[in-house]
Amino acid sequence: MNKGEIFGIIGPNGAGKTTTLEILEGIQKPTSGEVEVLGLNPEKQLRELNRRIGVQFQATSIQKKMKVKEALDLFSSFYKGKTQKDQLIRMLDLEEKLNVHFEDLSGGWKQRVTLALATLHQPELLFLDEPSMGLDPHARREMWGMIRTLRDRGSTIVVTTHYMEEAEKLCDRVAMIYSGELKALNSPDALLEDVATHYIAFESGRMPYEYLLTLSDVVRVEKEEGNFKVFSENLQHTAYQIFTYCHDENIELKNFKFERGSLDDLFVQYLEKEKTG
Repeated sequence: MNKGEIFGIIGPNGAGKTTTLEILEGIQKPTSGEVEVLGLNPEKQLRELNRRIGVQFQATSIQKKMKVKEALDLFSSFYKGKTQKDQLIRMLDLEEKLNVHFEDLSGGWKQRVTLALATLHQPELLFLDEPSMGLDPHARREMWGMIRTLRDRGSTIVVTTHYMEEAEKLCDRVAMIYSGELKALNSPDALLEDVATHYIAFESGRMPYEYLLTLSDVVRVEKEEGNFKVFSENLQHTAYQIFTYCHDENIELKNFKFERGSLDDLFVQYLEKEKTG
């Protein structure tokens, strides 16, 4: 990964996202190969690595009756020298929550607190495992803003997520992992230039789904009631075939348009490739 970027790791459940992070963090030992993080070997130089990284787990264990201020003070005591506790309290708007017990916080506020605990020592490299899990859309976008701010303040950030919108809007680069193997790596925009994520959208009450599947350049067809998405490697040729067929069969199309897919579409495409081998 590059210094100062937000690097996303995405993939289906069981793909190896959390395992990858735990190996990089020195929590798990790799079964083969070599690992180097910030020039350090996590197995042999874990203490030095821990001083330079921050980790927000999917579920951070904090005593239910511990107040936010107590948690911040406790975690600050783990580090030598001054931490950025006061700056984080202001940045994450924690002032009014300092005397609230952890168990009484909403999911979004718990995520803010655990993010603060992971970044007290201003780590060079920050690992966030599903930081938006369980958050409502508004809280999720607030979390994205906080993560960008941490990046702008000097941290390189690695994020695992199963929200494709999060990966697309938040990350500078994305790695797609399936069955423990790297399948794609690039910026979201570059990944979406893959022609198989472009599609034709239209409405029709009579278009046969089976016919669309026979077209030579078509990768996938999605149908929901009378709404179609036709993913193709050659949109112009596919559109010509559809128009010709509809003219011959006297089929009316509505709202015909070319669209660029999302990372979610690319994600589904890779999943289907995995299933078919």
